[in-house]
Amino acid sequence: MSSGKNGTTDLDKEFGIVKNAISSKSDEPDMIWEKDRKPISLCSLDAQSALSMKQFLEACSNRPFREISRGITLLWAMAPSGDLWVAVEEIAELNGVSIVGGYPIRRHFPVAVDAERKLGHPCLLDGLEARAAGELYLDQVGDKFGWHLNFESGRFHREPERRLNDDQIKNVAKQFANRIDVPIHLDINGDFA
Repeated sequence: MSSGKNGTTDLDKEFGIVKNAISSKSDEPDMIWEKDRKPISLCSLDAQSALSMKQFLEACSNRPFREISRGITLLWAMAPSGDLWVAVEEIAELNGVSIVGGYPIRRHFPVAVDAERKLGHPCLLDGLEARAAGELYLDQVGDKFGWHLNFESGRFHREPERRLNDDQIKNVAKQFANRIDVPIHLDINGDFA
């Protein structure tokens, strides 16, 4: 992480300013299903979890796990401190009933989970503030299989003025690549870079 005399200023320049989560842009601004909840899998991207992600990539680079891995999405968020947090995306409610540990690939979950309520990016951080947030997932483009990173957090990046610039996006991607020790592919607006 960047630090110096103006640590916060350096982080602002390198990774974007700290933003509050905006739920007013959601179809249901209350977000009751997220209140006081954290994903079960939530962890900081430290040496141990980064090694696990590298090993998971290696395991999923071949069959049978390659196809299974495409059903898993990790949410990520960068805290005001610059620390990265990740969690498997979890369904928070199923048919209006609050559940814990709801992963779309488990039995008895609907195949089409897009309509179900999920725990979102604000649940990854205390204080509902982040510098950046998005999804991280495994996929193949051409002959390359690897981690793909996007910045598709509606509550942190929906408005153009809240989005990171190109250099900040690259800096966040470098943080993931350096920690996991593998290349990170950027998925910006649906285009792989």
